[in-house]
Amino acid sequence: MYSQAFAIEPVRNPFKPMRDVALRDSGPKVLVIDAARRLIEATAGARTLLTDGTVLQRCFDRVAAATRADSARLVAALARAVSHGHARAVFEGAGERLEADLVAVHAEGKDSARIVMILKPALEERQQRLDAAEKTFGLTRAESRLLATLFEGCSVPQAADRLGVARSTARTHLQRVFDKTGVRRQGDLLRLVGCD
Repeated sequence: MYSQAFAIEPVRNPFKPMRDVALRDSGPKVLVIDAARRLIEATAGARTLLTDGTVLQRCFDRVAAATRADSARLVAALARAVSHGHARAVFEGAGERLEADLVAVHAEGKDSARIVMILKPALEERQQRLDAAEKTFGLTRAESRLLATLFEGCSVPQAADRLGVARSTARTHLQRVFDKTGVRRQGDLLRLVGCD
């Protein structure tokens, strides 16, 4: 069922070193695990990620996080996915931020759910959301650049300095973004586009 959407390779020999798998694949990063974090299936891109071990890693045939904070996020996200059917989490690891969508899939004849975990770099997803906002609301390139800078946590004066425009110009761009989106506050704008 999963392999129709992505090229997923079942874990045949849990003791075989993952370095034997092609490490240069940067395709989709999809893991199928159970509630106990046992690795069931993984795409080549996910295997590469686990081998690198900077965010998530494979430890005794289970998926583990590289940091304590990410371990807590992983356990909480798995629990939410099992109880609610889906969850989202952000793993920060050592230098790379990944956003994860977790979906619980219940197969017939199986007692426990399988969790499909789709991982993407956080910046990639934010850029997709910014591109979608640009198209949906008809934002100009300058307005989109300001919006992207605000998403990075900059204030309007900081964004103006960073973009090399006058503060009044940045405020004008922001006002036009507000007019096009129908919101009046930056926090509402971030929530609307989904990058908060």
